[in-house]
Amino acid sequence: GGGAAAGGGSQQAQNARQQTPVKPMAEPSQKHHLIFSTSCHFKQDWQSYVFFHQAMTHGQPGDVTRIVSGCNDEDRAALEAFHAEKIKVMSDRFHVHFTPDFSQRTGANFQLTKYWNKPFGVRHW
Repeated sequence: GGGAAAGGGSQQAQNARQQTPVKPMAEPSQKHHLIFSTSCHFKQDWQSYVFFHQAMTHGQPGDVTRIVSGCNDEDRAALEAFHAEKIKVMSDRFHVHFTPDFSQRTGANFQLTKYWNKPFGVRHW
């Protein structure tokens, strides 16, 4: 006793399947915000360009923001110009956000490492 009916499974399992809502696919009108973190090194400008270009080519919904950590004033000005001339023309949904260099955090729970820029850069954003 208690076995499933041939070919259909138990009534309880069938009822559970019927009551389980299916999460719909994201509609293009839904808001997404994709972020990625980089340093201020010029090499990452072109890597970021490719990232933004792919987002444009594939119709990435919502906004895309590059979080850049550790620029000095001169590098920041150059990157702002690069973003305006090369990235913003692709879409007004493409942004850049600048943060301090968090790799220099000190204290008992920190070590000097560039990897602090990702979590603290996102928090700063």
